[in-house]
Amino acid sequence: MPLRHELERLPETLQELELAAESRFYEAQALLTQGHYAGSIYLAGYVAEILLKCAYCYSSGARPLDIAQGYFAPARRFGKAWCPGIEHESYHSLRFWLSVLRARRRYTRPIDAHWDNQLVRRVQRLYQIWWYSMRYHPDYALLEEARRALDDAAWLRNNYSTYRR
Repeated sequence: MPLRHELERLPETLQELELAAESRFYEAQALLTQGHYAGSIYLAGYVAEILLKCAYCYSSGARPLDIAQGYFAPARRFGKAWCPGIEHESYHSLRFWLSVLRARRRYTRPIDAHWDNQLVRRVQRLYQIWWYSMRYHPDYALLEEARRALDDAAWLRNNYSTYRR
């Protein structure tokens, strides 16, 4: 069976998304060392997107083997109510996932102010150089931008347990 058909049969669990984030992080590092800066940024941003999505789902009561997709439409409704004006961009927006995660956590288990400031700073910085449609554009990225994107993705990855709860 072709890979696409094989993968389409299996809806992604949160645990699988977390494993994919790990793989994409190492791929982003490899692309950076090979001089493919836009590719590195793209994967680093994708890592951030996955981790923020998963953290939101967990804050909504999800468990590792739950299907991630089932939490996206409720996240959109939650976002419209609690974070008006922030577009979900087909569920790829770093700003959207950051906003709904922070809004959800504000009423359940608030994120420590220090970690929250770092989380906001890192995600906003990544948002300035990454978006899911960048894959359709030529590589204009600079080495420093790629390093910064990877650094921010690494921070999100290394501190995931802090804002995931």
